[in-house]
Amino acid sequence: LHGKSQNDSSIREGLLAMIGPVLANFLFVTLNSIAVIASFSHLQDTNGILMIKHMFSSVHSLFPYLLLLITFLFGFTTIIAWYFYAEASIKQITTKNYAVVLYRVIFFVLISVSGLVSFGIMLRIIDAVVMSMVFPNIIALILLGSVVRKETYK
Repeated sequence: LHGKSQNDSSIREGLLAMIGPVLANFLFVTLNSIAVIASFSHLQDTNGILMIKHMFSSVHSLFPYLLLLITFLFGFTTIIAWYFYAEASIKQITTKNYAVVLYRVIFFVLISVSGLVSFGIMLRIIDAVVMSMVFPNIIALILLGSVVRKETYK
């Protein structure tokens, strides 16, 4: 979203784009950790979402259903956001319509198959796809480093 903004200062927009996730994640992780410790959920023989479910259920018996809704919405919006970012990237790289159509087919197949494979396999696939984005980003950082340096000290 920051890449599509109409702003006079690309450096300021870039800094804003970096600070937002850092603050949001720091706040979320800190508050979540405090809540887990306060509810003694960390003492259970579980981890991950089950520990959070125990924390929610320690407040009210209906709260695990709220957690289910929150988890569903988080997953759904993440899928939509990743789809949007990847399609926008493909459109920036090429003007060929078949590339976008191919991406849509691959994305749809992966989303459809994700419900049929084990959670561990799906995590490995997601990790591999996210890790594959490191290389284009590193190349872009190297190629655009001088431009960013020039813009920063303008």
